[in-house]
Amino acid sequence: MKFLISVFLASALLLAGSAMAGGGHDHGHGHSHAQIPVDKTVAQTNGGKVIASLVSRKKIDQSWTGIAASSVEKKIYQDRPEWVM
Repeated sequence: MKFLISVFLASALLLAGSAMAGGGHDHGHGHSHAQIPVDKTVAQTNGGKVIASLVSRKKIDQSWTGIAASSVEKKIYQDRPEWVM
């Protein structure tokens, strides 16, 4: 009998937890893992953003600010495309 009560309580807790995580708990972003195609211009823009982020977090020296890529190439590493600047 104690076993049945334990199973009932565990089930009730799981169902209550599921009900609490409804649609009103939106985090403001999607959960899609779809890959968006990247071209040379987008890669160069994103590279600049990454450099700015690293400078602001003091991961690289501030002298990197304003440096533009001398070249932008799409290469394949381990069967996956990567943009190299």
